[in-house]
Amino acid sequence: MANTGAPLAVWRSVRALPEFWRLLELRSVSQFGDGLFQAALAGAILFNPDRAAEPLAIAGAFAVLFLPYSVLGPFAGALLDRWDRRLVLIAAGGIEEARVLMNRGLPPDLPAMKGVGVPELMRHLRSEITLEEAVAAAQRATRRYAKRQMTWFRHQIIADLVFDQQLSPSMLRQANDLIDQFLLTHPA
Repeated sequence: MANTGAPLAVWRSVRALPEFWRLLELRSVSQFGDGLFQAALAGAILFNPDRAAEPLAIAGAFAVLFLPYSVLGPFAGALLDRWDRRLVLIAAGGIEEARVLMNRGLPPDLPAMKGVGVPELMRHLRSEITLEEAVAAAQRATRRYAKRQMTWFRHQIIADLVFDQQLSPSMLRQANDLIDQFLLTHPA
């Protein structure tokens, strides 16, 4: 069962931070400036005399678009610094993705059903383990997967040789040309 007092306790602890009110003031001014710029830019586009739109419809669209950001934005950084980032990422979308996979009734041997963290989150959704246990198990699975990758990679190259010693001069020149071409033709 979820602790319903946790958000209130987090709010109280954030509010008690020494520089919270100064941060709130500065973030509000900064966001007001950002919002003013966005509104001016959108206004220049939307209020073009060639394309007329209803002012009330435009104001409603802006309110729907910017109100959540303006209300929650000042607190996002402070709250994220206090919460476990893995838990935030899982709560932000991991649980819903696992729920969608589970509801589709897919066979458990499919790769999507065996993805790192997916079986653990499904166990949580079936109320077999708590969310904290699912996060811990997903973390262990991630570490094990990374260790297997490093072991595999270690056996794929000759670790004692550097790149230019593994290739002949013509292959090295060709590889460098491909790298240069990629860097010059693909946007960052």
